[in-house]
Amino acid sequence: MGQDVTWFMSDMNQSPEVVLSECLRFCKMAPSIRGVLITLKLTDLSQITDKAKWFAPLKSIGFQTIRLQQLSVHHKELTLFALK
Repeated sequence: MGQDVTWFMSDMNQSPEVVLSECLRFCKMAPSIRGVLITLKLTDLSQITDKAKWFAPLKSIGFQTIRLQQLSVHHKELTLFALK
């Protein structure tokens, strides 16, 4: 992966845990990544209580600004935005 990569973007149809795991893997391979924009697909809205678990790994690799927004599509999709 090129060292000029500055963003990680993903719209996978996987659990939030899988999506975040892949995001972290890519961010470690390309330390030049400064921003993340991913969608998180929920099977149940109660999963939102896992928000702290989703944010912690991103904070641990230097992301300081992390925002989560519910999307209008089916009301079970969130977008996660993070910046270093």
